[in-house]
This record gives sequence, structure tokens and C-alpha cells, in this order.
Amino acid sequence: MNKLDGKSPLNPTGIADDDDDEDNSDGVWSKEIEDAFEEALAIYPPCGRRKIILSDEGKMYGRNELIAMHIFHKTGKQRSRKQVSSHIQVLARKKQRELKSVGDPNAQAQPGYQGLSSAEIVTQSVAGRGRPGSAPGFPANGNFSNGTANANPNNNWTNSQGRLRVLMSQFTGYIQYPNGRAHNFANLVGDSGFTDQNNELLDILQIYDKFPGLRQLYSKGNKQSFFLVKFWADLQYDYSMTTQGFFGIDSSYVSTEGMPIECSTSVISLGKQVVEKIQTDNPKLENGRFVYRFNASPMCPYMISFIEKLRNLDNPELMNRVLENFSVVQVVRDLNTQEVLFCCAYLFEISLPNFGTRHHIYKLHEADPAAARRFPTK
Repeated sequence: MNKLDGKSPLNPTGIADDDDDEDNSDGVWSKEIEDAFEEALAIYPPCGRRKIILSDEGKMYGRNELIAMHIFHKTGKQRSRKQVSSHIQVLARKKQRELKSVGDPNAQAQPGYQGLSSAEIVTQSVAGRGRPGSAPGFPANGNFSNGTANANPNNNWTNSQGRLRVLMSQFTGYIQYPNGRAHNFANLVGDSGFTDQNNELLDILQIYDKFPGLRQLYSKGNKQSFFLVKFWADLQYDYSMTTQGFFGIDSSYVSTEGMPIECSTSVISLGKQVVEKIQTDNPKLENGRFVYRFNASPMCPYMISFIEKLRNLDNPELMNRVLENFSVVQVVRDLNTQEVLFCCAYLFEISLPNFGTRHHIYKLHEADPAAARRFPTK
């Protein structure tokens, strides 16, 4: 990660991280700072070396940087990302010592912690109040104490492959103009398409090269929850309003269970991930089922630039040729257990003028490679 240059909420003094005298120590963590630290652990899940894009800013940050930002906003006290990292390491070692002091001293970690990173151990032990696999306000089993975890069991939550735990109910990419009008590039509304018993099957072997890691994810996940949506995107928007318009994405999900979720959206170019956006949300009980919404989420600069360059080609054949090497994949996980609850891959073509945006939903499966058919591009 690059050093911070100049003043910022993370570094109001303008001194770069590496020049901070306390970078190599745990520093002083008062109760006020510790409380803000624990709040941030619940807000921002462990993400390894991945970056997180803040929904309200569209900028990319590492997790420790976001935790430091949260501490500064809540307390006015500065902690660098290195101090946050050091504090996590200290707490993880402390937790491991506690685990060894009770029960078998040879046990490296009790069930639920074995094989986890320091960040994951601290997140689960602090945010979960010492109970592996839980987050603040949510029991480890994901069930609410009022017994509403399986609300409205009469909902149709099965497809041809079995039961679904989470369904997408909206995915809309758009530009909103200053006058309030909006133009949709891609628009999918309603969850019934994912439970349609007549969904066309698509062999994952035909498209896995466009989605790195998808086949491995499919082999380990609940196979009834994997889909591909092909969009015919409408790029006939007011190009003169590009600099003034807001490029955003609205997405939402529904479930008959109550659990915090993590939604990861990856943009893929030439078979490689170029951007990943991670968002989290807690369930809201509405009309007998739990709802998760990620509304008005800003598109990242990469996507905006890609749309503008694609629009400039002004030739559907050339646009489609470019789109052959472009794809998006969304993975929804249970925030507590990291189980994959829903996965949707997206491919795109250009819609003809005045046809608007259209889409087609495929159910992913893995068949005999010799019997697989090619994915239809028209």
C-alpha cells in the first residue's frame, strides 16, 4: 500500500505512516479507542490482501486503513494502519494464550479458530464476544431469539436443483442525471427468474475461463445457488451528461433466514480480476422475509471509464468484441461462516438501439465436457 501523502482523515498531521514513531508498537489503546476498534471489526470483515471500496466514496482502502479511519471519525484519535495491524497481532496472540490456558495446553486453537488468520481470530473473538462465527447482535447459528429466522416458509425457494437460501431480487446499473432522470445500462428486477423450473442449464466448463476461481467455488459450494445472467446492455445514454451524472448500482437480495451477509462484486478483464468491491449488510424483516439492500453504490472509476470508452466506439460489433473479454461476478456469503449463499456471473452484449436492456438467466451446472454445448452469444 502506498504511503499517505498530505493531510487526510487517516493522517491529519500529514506525516507518512512510515514516519510515525509508534508504527512498530501497539501504542496506547484507551477504552474509547478500543470501542471504536471493535465497531470497525464488525463493519469491515477480514479481506486478506483485497481492497474494500467504500460505497459512499468509491475509493479503495485496505481493511486496517478503514479501521484507522473509523477510529479517527469516532474518537478524533489517530491510529495508523500499522498500529491497527500491530494491535490485531497482539490481541490474536493474547487469544491464543487464553485458549491454551483452558483445556488441552497442546491445542493450538479451539474449534472455530483453527486455521484462521490473526484478523479472523480477533474479529470473531472480539466482534462475536468470544463466540466463533457470530457478529454483534446475531447468534452464532444465525437465528433470531424471537423465532422469526425462517419467516414465511411457504415462499417458493426451490429450483430444479434444490433449495436456495438467498435470492437476488434486483441488479441495476445506471446513470442518474442532475435533473433526477436515470438511464439503465442493465436492469434485473424480481427473484422469480432464479426459481424458474424451466431455467436453461449452462455448463460451467463453457464459461469458467472468463471467471477465475468460479469453477473451484462451484465445486465447494451449494450448486443450486450458481447462476449466469446474460445482459444486453443499453448504452444509448446522454453522453453529454457524463461528467455531471452519477454512475451507480442498486442491488438487493432476499432470504427466509436472518443472517449478516457479505457481497463481493468483481470486475474481470481478459480473465483477470481488476477490481473487487466488498459490502456487508444486516437483515431487515419485511413482509415475512429478510431483505438486504445495497442502493446507490457508486461505480468504481474503472467501470465508468470502461463504459465511456465502450460508448465512444459507437459500433455494436466492435463493442461486442470488447465485451467478449469483460465479465462481472457477484458472490454473496454468510458473513459469520463464509458459506457461499448465492453466486451470479454476468456476461454482456450491446442492445440494439431502442430495444432497451434485456437479460436471460441460466442455471450453472457441470456436465460431461464431451456433451457440453457452446454458450450462445446471440
